[in-house]
Amino acid sequence: MDADGFVDCSCGNRHWGRNGAAGVLAWREGEVLAQLRAPRSISGGTWGFPGGAIAWAETPIAGALREAREEAGLKRPRIWATTTEDHGPWSYTSVLAEAAQGQRACATDRESSEIAWLAWPEFCSRELMGAVADSLPLLGALLGRCLLVADIEVDPSALQAGIPLEALPAAHDIAAARAACPGRRSVRLFPAVADDDAAPASASAATGAGYRYVFRASQVDWAAAGLAG
Repeated sequence: MDADGFVDCSCGNRHWGRNGAAGVLAWREGEVLAQLRAPRSISGGTWGFPGGAIAWAETPIAGALREAREEAGLKRPRIWATTTEDHGPWSYTSVLAEAAQGQRACATDRESSEIAWLAWPEFCSRELMGAVADSLPLLGALLGRCLLVADIEVDPSALQAGIPLEALPAAHDIAAARAACPGRRSVRLFPAVADDDAAPASASAATGAGYRYVFRASQVDWAAAGLAG
């Protein structure tokens, strides 16, 4: 059976993707790669980010990257976080990723009326898909957020599955943003390993999951761009 199709969810709504759905919110230099849904598509005429149904053989991240490549020509970005809204019989995973240098904004299939780089406050002011609007507090807290493991002896392969938010006791703002969103949501962060010299003194540091880590802001002043945190 094709994974494209609707699921009658226990929440009372019908959702697209028999194996769930996923999308990529890509960011760069204070902007996000936004998608205006084509009139013929689900939630047509509203703004969100590229995504769609996850194939049976795909992970949510693989499905999100494929959909973003098909709909917006997104080159493989650097993934920093995921958040999943779990309804039981259906789920949606948002992949937050730093776009490759020189990434263009262009619609590459009929699912999109427009693909554009928008400043975060401008994106938030557009008419958004309902699920995206509900997720804004959490997405805003995760955008531009880089997690560094400040221990050069950590094996990077051990971090490839991501670190659950619960293992990071210093992530109070992300936890608060998650609580502000409806539904049951999980968060995983995908850090880079760096030595102590790479960790700025202004970063918040803590110990968890057996290693030291720091939160590092993007090179961009996201607060000036309207982002919380």
